Amino acid sequence: MAIEKELPQPCSGNFYSYLRHDELEKQSLNNPLRKDELVWVLRSKGRRRNSKNESGGEMKRTSASDNNDAMRNNPLEELQEEVDQKEHVPAQRLELFLRARVTDDDALAASNSRIRVQYPLGSTYTICRSNIVRILDKNQRQLVLVYPETPIYRRACVVNTLPDDVFVEIGSAFGDNVNRVYQKSTKCVFGVDKSETSVATARKNHPHLNLLLWDILEDSTKLPEKLAGVAVDVLAIDINGTRELEAVLQCLQVVFDLWEPRLVIVKSRNLHQRLSAASG
Repeated sequence: MAIEKELPQPCSGNFYSYLRHDELEKQSLNNPLRKDELVWVLRSKGRRRNSKNESGGEMKRTSASDNNDAMRNNPLEELQEEVDQKEHVPAQRLELFLRARVTDDDALAASNSRIRVQYPLGSTYTICRSNIVRILDKNQRQLVLVYPETPIYRRACVVNTLPDDVFVEIGSAFGDNVNRVYQKSTKCVFGVDKSETSVATARKNHPHLNLLLWDILEDSTKLPEKLAGVAVDVLAIDINGTRELEAVLQCLQVVFDLWEPRLVIVKSRNLHQRLSAASG
């Protein structure tokens, strides 16, 4: 894309591609899943099977299959039922469940709407294709993903950060996104924000995280000591999604002057709009 030459790039000559989130999703749907590919499985955030009726009492299950479920000792199987049932749940009510590996071969995965996956402890299940989220291959480097809204940006941070990655978020605010990445993806995380109040609150709420005070735009040469010498794999930028494009581009250039992550994830409506306009 010609516009990429006008956007921030490292001085080393390594060239980063800029990609809108919708372009990435289109590529994901058009390319078949591969055997051994690492993916995320989604599950519903909807109400559980034992829900209260309008009078406040518990609604009891009566089917034979439900009685068998009640005798189970495997919580993964019960959670898997929520994965299976959620094909009818609105997309906004889906959440990340577990990483898994595709066990089907290429031909079957390309032609079947249900894909067999294996979870980390060895259990295998057949999952609806729409309930699978692809993870960017670690070998797919030098990429900037751009998201216009917070929820999809934060999900991308979790989905595409692997357990052995170093994750840094610029504009971490109260640390909630950094903490989610810590809980689901990797233990090596850092959050950076320019607001003393935000950092103080974040440290109080998440004392186990590395949350640092730093204004990357005003003090770009004063790298926090804890980040000195750190090789960053995934770097996320959320310095206010409606902020002027110039500030976002300045932040990106500082990032490329300090690190060359394999993946940069940016939340910016203005940058997303610029990429959309350039693609026609």
